[in-house]
Amino acid sequence: MTRQFYQLFVRSITSLLSMLPAVVFSVWHNISGSLLAGYRQDKPVKNKKKANN
Repeated sequence: MTRQFYQLFVRSITSLLSMLPAVVFSVWHNISGSLLAGYRQDKPVKNKKKANN
């Protein structure tokens, strides 16, 4: 019984740890996107003229 519990525990922890990078990136993406949008909100848009080929 103890060995089965240990194996189940290890599989559960491994499964949870494999989700950690996705969770961290998701939080970072939402925070950095909001900060960048707020920063760029007040900046004027610069017109770039394209060279004629």
